[in-house]
Amino acid sequence: HGRHQINHIANDKKRTNPLLHTRVKTFAISDWGAIWILVWAIGIVGALYAIFGGLKAIAASDALNGIGLVIGGLMVPYFGLKYLGNGDFMAGLDQILTTNKSHLTAIGGPTDPVPFATIFTGMLLVNLNYWGAEQYVLQRALGSRNLAEGQKGFMFGALLKFIAPIITCIPGLIALAVLANVENTAEVYPRLVAEVMPTYLIGFIAAIVFGAALTTFNSGLNSTSTIAILDLYKPYVEKRGSQLDDKSLIKTSKKFQIIVAIISMTIAPFIALSSEGFYDYFQKVAGFFSVPIFTIIFIGFITKKVPALGAKVALIFYLLCYGYTQLVYDFGLHFLHIMAILFVATSVIMLVIGKYLPTDKIMEMPETVSVNLSPWPRRKIYYAMAVISMIGGIILFSPLGIAR
Repeated sequence: HGRHQINHIANDKKRTNPLLHTRVKTFAISDWGAIWILVWAIGIVGALYAIFGGLKAIAASDALNGIGLVIGGLMVPYFGLKYLGNGDFMAGLDQILTTNKSHLTAIGGPTDPVPFATIFTGMLLVNLNYWGAEQYVLQRALGSRNLAEGQKGFMFGALLKFIAPIITCIPGLIALAVLANVENTAEVYPRLVAEVMPTYLIGFIAAIVFGAALTTFNSGLNSTSTIAILDLYKPYVEKRGSQLDDKSLIKTSKKFQIIVAIISMTIAPFIALSSEGFYDYFQKVAGFFSVPIFTIIFIGFITKKVPALGAKVALIFYLLCYGYTQLVYDFGLHFLHIMAILFVATSVIMLVIGKYLPTDKIMEMPETVSVNLSPWPRRKIYYAMAVISMIGGIILFSPLGIAR
């Protein structure tokens, strides 16, 4: 009877969400209340992984969640296309390829939330920072048994990125045809799952989405405590003449993670109130720290003369300028373009300070013999193949390809 009722409601012109309707009727929970419950559930489970399991437990859970994410993520477009084609997968695919073709191009216009031109400005910097300098990405690479395995891991992650459009973009195209009256973009995916997936798989997809959120949260929590304890707390205590052993640092780290987890879970639900899409909001907020930190790391790679003063001045300059453009005055430029402009200006400031006030302390990276640092011999071949495939994908999803 329940299945018959769901099918009946799904055929209604308003395309209402039967699963949401049933849940609200059963538990009398509003959307706002459901968000708080989900945030705290994910937060508590993620915190337990990070605090009591450490990086090893996080890596193991992320591997399992990753496998589930790929399998479950591919199920949604498969069943979505079958739903769209009234049980015929190919008919649904044909509808996607022939309807709303403007959505099939990766080269959008200047009014898009992330214009194509930003790939060569701020988006490039954001991704260089994320994949090359972000703590919870690097921490996994640094946990590899040797350099070659770490490089293979990054390459494997890059290959998985190629199926990301199938997992994320195709469901969006299906939602255009299936759903109506969606006010908040964050509602699209769960509503689509409830609409197109068989009832017995909805719980599985929910678990996958839960796990996907979990991987980001617990990794970020672990990495945040690593930075705070080793780069801030430990130097501060040692500067005052005290010495800390590893056991004491770990104990303090766990307390710090609990505090950060509580603050994060309290703030997170309010992101749903953002008038912009979540992705756009996230990138804007991340711009306050991603690009300036990457700038400092980048300058540290190309010269050893810039003193700590240069990094501090550059950081303050960037934060003030970026904050002014995003919170006070709108210059009419996309925030990712502003990031690129400030990256160049901040780099120049640091180089000028390094020229006229060079540091006396030349930092040398310590060498270790406990890890094999021989690089992966075939890395350049696979890197080239990945870049060529990426360019081919952009051409395929453009007016020169299927969006013609």
